[in-house]
Amino acid sequence: MGTTGLRAFLWMLLLAAFCGSAFSSPYVREPGATAVDQGPCFSLALYRNGGPAPSPDEGDGKAGPGPDRTAPRLKKHWGRAAVEFSSFMMVSQVDYWRKYSKFIEDWQYRLTWKDQARRFFTTEALRFDSNDFKLNWSHSVAGAIYYECARSNNLSWLESWATAMFGSLWWEYVAEWREVISLNDLAFTGIGGFPIGEAWYQFSRALAGSASPALRFLSFMNPLLKLNRWLERKKVPKDAYAFRDWHEFSLSAGGRSVRKAAGAEFQTYYQLKTEVVNVPEYGRSASLARTIKDVYSSAIIVDLAMDEGHAQETNLLFEARPWGRFTQSVDESGRGHALFIGMGSALSYFKKRPVELYDFSLVKVGEIEKLHLELPRNFRDKLSVVHAVGPVLDWTLFGRGFRLRSVFEAYLDFSLVNAFALNEYSRDHDISGMKTTVLYYGYYYGLGGTVSARTELVWRNVRLAGLAAYGRWDSLEGRDRFQADISDDCDLDDSRTRLQASASWRIPSSPLELFLTHEAVRRWGRIKEVSVRGAEYRTFVGLRYVF
Repeated sequence: MGTTGLRAFLWMLLLAAFCGSAFSSPYVREPGATAVDQGPCFSLALYRNGGPAPSPDEGDGKAGPGPDRTAPRLKKHWGRAAVEFSSFMMVSQVDYWRKYSKFIEDWQYRLTWKDQARRFFTTEALRFDSNDFKLNWSHSVAGAIYYECARSNNLSWLESWATAMFGSLWWEYVAEWREVISLNDLAFTGIGGFPIGEAWYQFSRALAGSASPALRFLSFMNPLLKLNRWLERKKVPKDAYAFRDWHEFSLSAGGRSVRKAAGAEFQTYYQLKTEVVNVPEYGRSASLARTIKDVYSSAIIVDLAMDEGHAQETNLLFEARPWGRFTQSVDESGRGHALFIGMGSALSYFKKRPVELYDFSLVKVGEIEKLHLELPRNFRDKLSVVHAVGPVLDWTLFGRGFRLRSVFEAYLDFSLVNAFALNEYSRDHDISGMKTTVLYYGYYYGLGGTVSARTELVWRNVRLAGLAAYGRWDSLEGRDRFQADISDDCDLDDSRTRLQASASWRIPSSPLELFLTHEAVRRWGRIKEVSVRGAEYRTFVGLRYVF
């Protein structure tokens, strides 16, 4: 899926979600909720964040009297998963082989024993490919579809991830038999497909399990899930898919002012944010300790900044925390705490709208005359990172009428990084011998890490939040697809720092919040002796709808 198609899909999702909420039941007070703690009657949540503890007749989340809050075990459909996976793979392969002529610069191996033996049994073919930025990062979407073929058939996250990894390996070794075995595609498809696929699955599962017809309709955003549940409709009890877990979903719209060295800009701003915690007892009156083996939580954040009908900046984040230890102690008054310590994975994407033809990926490798290297480069910033694995600590303090939550993460990264110093470096240096993707598209493949900390306080009608994140990446050398043509395989370094503070106020007796956010983003890049720093300061204001 290209960037244009992805943007169109997200716009449709935002519009459909808003329309769906408009035609749902009116906002009313939930039984037993105060004016502060009430929520929309069509909310997927069994209780509102920071709301009152359940009454004694609701049970305490443990075995015994009270409603069953544990999801029933559903049958794993291995055969159906295999059929769906194979069908998607076959269609993709036929389409790719039909378009071979579009990727003629990638043809480096023939269908002979000598060539294929070199591909399969040596490390010669293990390379970083020369494709453009949008094609390379979007391989993670293919990985998410492989993942979904298994996950929507009730397989575990680990079995689904193995399916995505198998799909990635099959594609690189078999489907693309003419090409190098792309290390970056293996990372983005096999590893990056997991957080996208899991967050996609959890969000659509929540919509499909809603009591609202409008929200259930929106679950068509995951057609595999809808298809497989339709096939099971006569074999599974009606309440088997009821959504039982904590969640918070929101849609935001407003404006943002961006201040940087070149001046200030104003843009319209839209955001979709989802989070699901797959522990039905989370925040309820319960004491428990549990090893989480099939995903603790997942989240999606989609940010779009628009101006003159174009997305001037796009930010995506997909997170999943598949394994760890969860403990909670909350008394009958709603006071207590919850703690998760485990492992997580994520994928992030950030891109500013390009202004040059070569930055739009309209120049193919080999068409070097179209780059006009006599002129300095003018690449816009972009970044996509597979946060492969790392520790996560998620701690929540519950009080009467408030919730304080803090999350700390540290990830090992594989990344596609815009060389931030390249524009300045190209003013006085020849770049014609640099890495293929740097020369043609402005980005490189890097290893590094990201650390982040965020906290949020929800108290009565007020929400306060803060975020600090830092990522640092170093380029990988020696494995370019056209390594023999590289005469200046120099080291490149980049970092990105993000600091954010926000406040919002919920309009009484409504699911609407007014928000104000201030953010600072600092970039740094280095190529040899050239080091460049940059900063942007953004102020957001708007209206958020929480459902």
